[in-house]
Amino acid sequence: MGIKPTAEGRTTISAEITKDAFDKVFATAVQEVAPRPPGDKDFGRSGGNVSGDLPIPEPLQEYVESITVASPYLRM
Repeated sequence: MGIKPTAEGRTTISAEITKDAFDKVFATAVQEVAPRPPGDKDFGRSGGNVSGDLPIPEPLQEYVESITVASPYLRM
């Protein structure tokens, strides 16, 4: 995949991927979550996507423990 590790240890990597690329890499669909406007008790929620468990692509299995789709955030 063109990634050469330069250090070892725990880390979190955030990244974006297009829907088409996501479907191709993970062979699973994501569920779209619509944004929610501010309400009486909160400032609303961003839109985004959610997904079930995702498989780790073969080239990354030695290096990656898990892959998840970050859920939409709540505005504070």
